[in-house]
Amino acid sequence: MRGEAMFENAFTSPFYELHGRRELLIDGAVTLAEYSDAQIVLLCCGQKLRVRGKSLRVALLSMDKALINGNLDGLDFL
Repeated sequence: MRGEAMFENAFTSPFYELHGRRELLIDGAVTLAEYSDAQIVLLCCGQKLRVRGKSLRVALLSMDKALINGNLDGLDFL
């Protein structure tokens, strides 16, 4: 039973792909919680992610993906 729960989590966890300090792709269930040019907060499969930076913008947002562009300064898992 314990192995099954771990197996399910592997497929329900979000996937984060960072391209330098200019672009972040998130693949998984995504909801936008806060948005400004200095901070974006997303809910990803029950986890909260804060993206900090300058000139941030959401280039793509769908039910399962988000693409954030700008000068990324930090990511915080809250």
